[in-house]
Amino acid sequence: LFSGDFSDIHEWGDDEKRVSTFVFIGKNLNREELVSNFEECKAEENLRFAIGDEVQVATGIDKWSKGKVIKHWDQGNPYKIQL
Repeated sequence: LFSGDFSDIHEWGDDEKRVSTFVFIGKNLNREELVSNFEECKAEENLRFAIGDEVQVATGIDKWSKGKVIKHWDQGNPYKIQL
């Protein structure tokens, strides 16, 4: 996940609830501060691009391709783009 990719090993089953969990390990952690700061990083409810919008997609270093938004929040990604 931290490399920007999701696992190629795990596939969610059709009947599985998709859940991600963060675990903070340490002594004397300020729970309220951790939760508050984490909540500030959440994506906005309304995404910038609507389904059907044509967009430019980074497909390599200094390489852009035309694409079309075909789905929101696909497997944890805000957009699914058809090139």
